[in-house]
Amino acid sequence: MIFMTVECFLKFFNKSNSMTSDDMIYNSEHNVNIPRFAIEEVVNEPGNKELNYYHYDERKGEYTMRRFYWAEGLYAHFLLHNKPEQLKKMLNIGDLYRTIMNNVAKAEKAVDEQVSKWEKSDKEIQVALKSGDKDKYKGLMNNLRARAEEVIYRQILYV
Repeated sequence: MIFMTVECFLKFFNKSNSMTSDDMIYNSEHNVNIPRFAIEEVVNEPGNKELNYYHYDERKGEYTMRRFYWAEGLYAHFLLHNKPEQLKKMLNIGDLYRTIMNNVAKAEKAVDEQVSKWEKSDKEIQVALKSGDKDKYKGLMNNLRARAEEVIYRQILYV
């Protein structure tokens, strides 16, 4: 979590590839309305996309910035580009961060359960375990996890 002054937010926030809540707060120091909540997509130096989530704390007079990584980032990206109305609603009621984290946790739990089921019935994994071939076991488990994520993310997150 990063704390950011209003001045820094105004200077660095990328309005062209972002979404803000309709709830605006007047900032007398800069004579401007600022959003209570915002999300932006930024392309960093090596060309990777990052999604930053901002929440303005009126008591402290500053923004809190959180960066969405991995599954959270993929889900936030999906919402921004495929479900903007749903994303806007979450921003407006102030539960975007909580919703993303809860939905991703639910999806990850389902992935873990599916991988566990598949692991028990996969003969190749059982052979790798019995023979002590840790590299093969790890590779097979990574493959199972990728397959489970592909199926389950579509059912839980990308709907």
